[in-house]
Amino acid sequence: MKSFFTFLIGLCCLGQLAYGQSNPASLMQSLRYLKTGNSLREAQQYEKADEYLNRALTGVKAAKHNYWTAAVYENLGLLARDRNDMMRAGQYLNQAIDLYQGGGYTVSEKVLRQILSGLKETEELYGGIDIGAKGVKLSVVALKFSTDGHALFRIVKSETRNTAPIECTPAVFAETAKAVHIFLDSLMTRRKLTKNRIFVVGSSGLQTALVKNNKQADLEKALHDELGSTWPTAIPFIDAAGEAELTVRGTIPRREWLTTATIDIGSGNTKGGYFTADNTFDYIDFPGTVSMLKKVQEGGKPVDQSAQQVYTDELQSVVKREMGRKAGFQNRNRIYMMGGIVYALVTYLHPREINTQLVKFTYKDAVKLQEMAIQNYDALTNPDLSGLDNEEAMRKAQADIKTVREKVFKRDEIIAGATMLRGVLEECRRSRPETKEFIFPRGGVIGWISGYIIQSIEKEYREQKAQ
Repeated sequence: MKSFFTFLIGLCCLGQLAYGQSNPASLMQSLRYLKTGNSLREAQQYEKADEYLNRALTGVKAAKHNYWTAAVYENLGLLARDRNDMMRAGQYLNQAIDLYQGGGYTVSEKVLRQILSGLKETEELYGGIDIGAKGVKLSVVALKFSTDGHALFRIVKSETRNTAPIECTPAVFAETAKAVHIFLDSLMTRRKLTKNRIFVVGSSGLQTALVKNNKQADLEKALHDELGSTWPTAIPFIDAAGEAELTVRGTIPRREWLTTATIDIGSGNTKGGYFTADNTFDYIDFPGTVSMLKKVQEGGKPVDQSAQQVYTDELQSVVKREMGRKAGFQNRNRIYMMGGIVYALVTYLHPREINTQLVKFTYKDAVKLQEMAIQNYDALTNPDLSGLDNEEAMRKAQADIKTVREKVFKRDEIIAGATMLRGVLEECRRSRPETKEFIFPRGGVIGWISGYIIQSIEKEYREQKAQ
């Protein structure tokens, strides 16, 4: 069988060279690399096979020979399949199919489509670590490639360590760096993920606080000292516009991008936005819950007595102006709401929906959250769970309640956050208030970092296809 394959390669070489390449000797060398790479693949010497096939790819591209470029992509796809890397196999085989189709090589195209349809749809795991204002979030995302080059994903695991780096002290920076190290160790040691499948990124809200306090260099040093050779590269920060867009990409189904909007009320900042018909992204960016709380505390009065007035006097105009300039927040009926304060609302007021992935809530819920935090905090933080007759659901609800009460928000933070949430929902409801639908997506807690991973993989796919 192998000798027959060699004969076919040689025969095809003669036929294809008849088309008059400018440098047939160089192309012939590339085809020798292709043959050697395929033989090494058959011998299961995969690293060497990859080396020779990529040499062949460089040569056939330089020769601008689409047929043999397709053939190399085909063999790279088969190599990836043999290595059980189904996502990359799909990428390479799709690139080969496009070239075969463009050149009219219908038999090769049909054969590869059969091979592609027979690939087992194996998900590949990727890890994301989001260093945010409130703390460090870990996400493990499973991806598989669709035939159109888009990544389909599901969240395998999410975990948060609330280290409060927004406080900008040496102690919290050290604790934050330690949390990043623990999550990296989990991904690299337990999950066996290689570094090219792990993404570590700082959030826009945290960067805003670091720049304001001139502390970004201090956090970067703490991370470098803690991580050492485990993660020697600099950790990038993303801006608010990018974070808002990636939240959509990592949270909202693509079919809803043109009909919905998102708002993420975070500790460091509030950001959100939506895609328009021309595929641009309109976004908003204004202060978050920590900024709100600080403004209230600066007034010197108890938070429960002054939060609403401070919001009305100092933040309402900012929120109104920022949201008013983006029509989508008014004319789109469904708004996906994220952030710690929305998670707290759902946890305390809708505990029976612990297993619901998309939880609907109302403006009245935000008012109730604010009022109960001020007037009856004990009842708010110990909700009635009598409607939960499933033991597993009961345990999950109790765990979420304990997490929010003991690790996420204290009373003053709940009051400030609920006041901010109420104000944001008021702006969303200024037109057509009765038709507005607010949704909390549980996966939104790691939405933007998931979006970052997906966008990076899709970008890699497009760049490979363009080569």
